Amino acid sequence: MTEPFVCMDCASRQPDPGECRRCGSGPMLDARDPEVRNTLLGDDERRARKREGLVIGASVLAAIPIVVGLELALPLFEALLRVGGCFGELIASGALAVVLWQVGRRVWPFRHRFAFLRSG
Repeated sequence: MTEPFVCMDCASRQPDPGECRRCGSGPMLDARDPEVRNTLLGDDERRARKREGLVIGASVLAAIPIVVGLELALPLFEALLRVGGCFGELIASGALAVVLWQVGRRVWPFRHRFAFLRSG
């Protein structure tokens, strides 16, 4: 590893310790230390889980008004929902939320800040 020191704030790497040349925060962390690597990778995982929760929440919040709007605008859609009983709207909203969640994950993928630590 030619640049073993890593900034936890901006993920910048540099060959020597001290303050980060990119964002000015400090001190730089030595990525050769297994404990530091685990801390940085843990931070990445926490950020990934938080991001996934935001995408799921946004998908659910977007699906409900779409289903209600379709029910009000299209008589055929309303008839299909009635076949499902009182759970028709829930099933339709859930299915649409899953689709929106998958689209959101593909369009805005999570980028790991410390991906270089995973490879080696």
